[in-house]
Amino acid sequence: MSDAFDEIRRLFERDPESIVPRGSRKSEMTIAAFIDELLPLLRSLRSVSVFSRGESSLCIIAGDGKEMAENVPVPKYVFRAVCTALSRFASTHGGGEFSPYGGSHVFCFEDGQDVSWMRLDFTNTTKDQEFRVGLLKQEI
Repeated sequence: MSDAFDEIRRLFERDPESIVPRGSRKSEMTIAAFIDELLPLLRSLRSVSVFSRGESSLCIIAGDGKEMAENVPVPKYVFRAVCTALSRFASTHGGGEFSPYGGSHVFCFEDGQDVSWMRLDFTNTTKDQEFRVGLLKQEI
């Protein structure tokens, strides 16, 4: 597996309280820091799908199925918060209306000298949680 794929898995395997502290005003900043770490990794893999498996695990697929991790332990509330934060970031950096429950966004992600256009498609309902991020264009 690639280093970026392993790093995405490790990000999600962190202690849930370090990603989304319950009952804390710091949660918005903490989830934003998580998204800041996640986006460069998603861009480097070019195409990533992440979806929930039951109440407490995820499946992560990259490179059109070439890399896959199943049963990554993540509580549902954490993954729902990540989906919402990704949507907020994408709507802020690409336009379109923010919705915590689902949608599609094309957005710009700038990281140092790199500027990338990416697409986010996601569903974030009580029944289904998933997101797909794909790299559309990268300018260096």
